Amino acid sequence: MSEQSSPQTAALPQPGSLMNGYEFMFILDPTLDDGASLAVVERVESIVKGQGGEIVSLKPWERRRLAYPIGGHHEGLYILCYFDAPPDSIRGIESRVQLAEGVLRFIVLRTDKETRERDQAADLRRREERAVRAAAAAAEAAAKAAEEATEEARAGEADGAGQAPPPGGSTKADGPTKTEASTQAEGATPNEEETS
Repeated sequence: MSEQSSPQTAALPQPGSLMNGYEFMFILDPTLDDGASLAVVERVESIVKGQGGEIVSLKPWERRRLAYPIGGHHEGLYILCYFDAPPDSIRGIESRVQLAEGVLRFIVLRTDKETRERDQAADLRRREERAVRAAAAAAEAAAKAAEEATEEARAGEADGAGQAPPPGGSTKADGPTKTEASTQAEGATPNEEETS
């Protein structure tokens, strides 16, 4: 009897040790609308879970131009999935995904935990950097809008400064002056009085 099969020396498998980590990239038909794309992604998820796999992460990656046309399509929506599954389930996953409508191409690669964690950390950094850039752009736009509003307010104050009434005095807008009032009472306008 070999040492490996001896009941005394054989170690029990650790929970989860029969599962390997996999990276699963698949490309969706770009003509699918959002609802149909979501349905295809859910179908792929159910295939992985139905074969004993556990999804670690699944996210749309990006829409990209394909290196060569696939089924008449020149671009596709890339989806990146990490999952854990028993090694003997991969062939079943691949055969079922191949039949899934809306999936143009796919590839399943075995990964180690460190690679997966590194990829996920890099993805998190990229998302954080995008969020910081978006926040900076929004703050810059808000500052520019506030600056423009301040300049418009200053320009409005400068235009209105020449029209402000002197303290304690009156303007034509307040009513006619004493000379104009007496001329109007006589029935003549100031210009008519000067010409006569």
